[in-house]
Amino acid sequence: MSAHRIRVDALGDLLLRAADRYPDHPAIIFPDARLSYAELRDRAYARARSFLAMGLQRRDHIGILMANCLEYVECLFGIQLMGGMAVPMNARYKSRELSYVVENADLAALITSDLISEYADFAELLHEAFPAMATAQNPLALTIPNAPKLRSVVMLGGSEPAGMLSEADFTALAEQVNDDAVEALRERAILREPAIMMNTSGTTSDPKGCPLSHEVLVRSGLNLNRERYFLTDSARYWAPLPMFHMASILPMIACMDAGAAMQS
Repeated sequence: MSAHRIRVDALGDLLLRAADRYPDHPAIIFPDARLSYAELRDRAYARARSFLAMGLQRRDHIGILMANCLEYVECLFGIQLMGGMAVPMNARYKSRELSYVVENADLAALITSDLISEYADFAELLHEAFPAMATAQNPLALTIPNAPKLRSVVMLGGSEPAGMLSEADFTALAEQVNDDAVEALRERAILREPAIMMNTSGTTSDPKGCPLSHEVLVRSGLNLNRERYFLTDSARYWAPLPMFHMASILPMIACMDAGAAMQS
């Protein structure tokens, strides 16, 4: 029997293809908000433009530390569109674990939110992990002794903690970059380059980074749909697990393959 052939796109391209095919279909649904595929595409481009205006470059490592929310998905795909590597971070980390992973993963930037999860106040956690942030003068040029590659931290929401770029300023930066600059980087995506770095649980030692390529992620998500889920473009997939876990990321890819909605 011949091998089953499927089209495999880079992770950012998967979103664009879904938005072209199902622009008005819901992509992500929360109890109080939702985004269509076209809206998610547009917001991901806006996030990508902001990241580029911050000075981030292709292949930079960008951490995401948030509870489940629409912004999580926007940033995850914004990072893909500008050619970065997303590093989803466990919302349950204590300050020592957070400090270790930020340094070990060579993060150039981290984006978080003041949406308080059931596990942590992320501003408080970051200040505990990186005390030098409290006296930083420029949130786009941090100097953090225990995370020397970390240049900036973005705080989404209404608060403006010391050393962190506010959401208003982050959003305004997008006006300095056009979509053509994002496109030039998106088109350079290579299927076998890392798209996401997951971290192991660290149950026996410190967490270990596991870079996963576009091909591994997308092929796994597509196979999940086509061999197990059989989703249609009217389906709703309930995913209550945290978005920093593969148990949410792979079903999200499966939903995009079908034009279905992921509901959290």
